[in-house]
Amino acid sequence: MDGNDGEGRMMRTSPVGKIKPLKSLVRTFQRLQLILEGYLHLIYPSLFIICSSESAFEFIEGFNA
Repeated sequence: MDGNDGEGRMMRTSPVGKIKPLKSLVRTFQRLQLILEGYLHLIYPSLFIICSSESAFEFIEGFNA
């Protein structure tokens, strides 16, 4: 099938149906990432405190450069 409906008009296929599963998969991974980050924060709270303080120092150093 070449996409021609026989009346000189080209048939247009909607990409929406093809993108929906991909969007659903992306949402699932985003939810999974949030859940895992939450569990890591509960298990290793000191790790997040260290990372956030390091990024704060890097932010301050950026202004001094």
